[in-house]
Amino acid sequence: MASSKTTRQGGGKNPFLTLRWTFRLHYREEVARRQRVYCHELKRSEPDFDFSAYALTVSQLPENAALADSVWSTKLSDEAQAFLKELEFLHESNALAALKIAAIVAGSTSQYYCLIKAASERVLRWLGVEDASLQGRIQAGVLIRTFWPDELNKMEGLEKVLLELLVALSSSHPELAWQMVQRVTAKWGKRSPLVFSFDDNPADKLALGMNLVRQSPDFCKTMMGTYLFSHRYPSQDFTVSETDARRVADALFELETRVPSPSVDTAAGTYADLIKRGFPDAAWYGQALARSYELACLTTKPALKVGRLVMVMVHAPIPSPLHTSALLGYEEWAQGYARLPLDERRAVLDFVELLLDTLPVVCHDASFDRNASLAANRHHPVVEVSVKAYWGLVDSLLERPSPLAAAVLVEAVMRKDLDLAEQAATRLTEVYESQAKLNVLEGERTLFRLARRTLNSDINEPLKARCLALFQHLHPVLNSVDPEAAVRSREGLHEPDIF
Repeated sequence: MASSKTTRQGGGKNPFLTLRWTFRLHYREEVARRQRVYCHELKRSEPDFDFSAYALTVSQLPENAALADSVWSTKLSDEAQAFLKELEFLHESNALAALKIAAIVAGSTSQYYCLIKAASERVLRWLGVEDASLQGRIQAGVLIRTFWPDELNKMEGLEKVLLELLVALSSSHPELAWQMVQRVTAKWGKRSPLVFSFDDNPADKLALGMNLVRQSPDFCKTMMGTYLFSHRYPSQDFTVSETDARRVADALFELETRVPSPSVDTAAGTYADLIKRGFPDAAWYGQALARSYELACLTTKPALKVGRLVMVMVHAPIPSPLHTSALLGYEEWAQGYARLPLDERRAVLDFVELLLDTLPVVCHDASFDRNASLAANRHHPVVEVSVKAYWGLVDSLLERPSPLAAAVLVEAVMRKDLDLAEQAATRLTEVYESQAKLNVLEGERTLFRLARRTLNSDINEPLKARCLALFQHLHPVLNSVDPEAAVRSREGLHEPDIF
């Protein structure tokens, strides 16, 4: 008779840590490839300048040795200091070439070394001075931003300087400024926060959008939306008054009404900004909700459609025809668990994640997806619908029986501040043994995920404690089913040193 244990290849190595290692190795290789592209694009923008002598000097710096000393994280080598002085001298005669050499060094050297900090400081300073034309400096800044090789280690302050330069250019040459903005948005998307940081001056972003409203009404709407975000969630450096925010919200609704976005997703994003960041007592608020519901009905992607329906449900008055319509639409989707292919792991987990993502919108004390003027409401109708669908899916998986029941339960366990999490933890303890016997790999994956959750720095302590306690309770159960799997699951409790 065949064993119920799931066999694996690879000598018993933990597949989750192997995947993690593979991802990080691939990321480093990808950064190295992007560094070559980044360097090529910067040099290509100065076809009449010979970079070779400077490239040779940089390659021979102690900081670039194959086994460079970690001391360079605290100080500059004598050779690097001499190189930087030479670069300062070049800047007096060819400001843009010096700027781009500094940018190449900043993007091609270990981010831990003083050399990259010194090169980055010169890039930011030279972008802001008028030794070169405004257009030339902006073109250089856009090149750096567009082709920067490592998004996890961006040049801090670049977006701030670039934004200030674009505002200056857009006031006098909006067409040219828009061409520059498009080069960035072509890579990141018009609504991406990566275009400009939320920490940048909201007044500058608003000014840029307003200056370019004729060139792109949609880009202007995005900048107005970020301005409203800055009012609701002010940074340490910038605040937006309610009077100014109301004025911008009114103008944003007027602009979207007068010049509707041709794209359903773009229009929905604008109305989401108005609903989540605007003012429910505004005269246009009900119209914005009604239009959002219409756009939700036109949306075909499930994740976007569900999110838009939930947004209308949460913000529409109860009772109201609009709230009822949105609730019925959401309920129809939630009952789709009965039509899921229960043997397809990705389909089941995608559904569960989307289902559970709706709960924090109304249950958490603070949520980016709920207007700050609305209090949390754990008794909102969407909670009842979501919880009913969740347990319906769990029951269906257990009746089948399917080992995915444990995966669905642990998804809820790992959510913070939800009553459902504690209930799911209790149910998981009741069914875990049978689930692990049904599929050892799923049992191991469940414990590994609980263990890994205890290492996350961005979650609260009660959630960490819940995950750890559940792991400790279930680990002996897995050990009785498959000792090797139990040993591998414990690796999730430790962050591997793989760099």
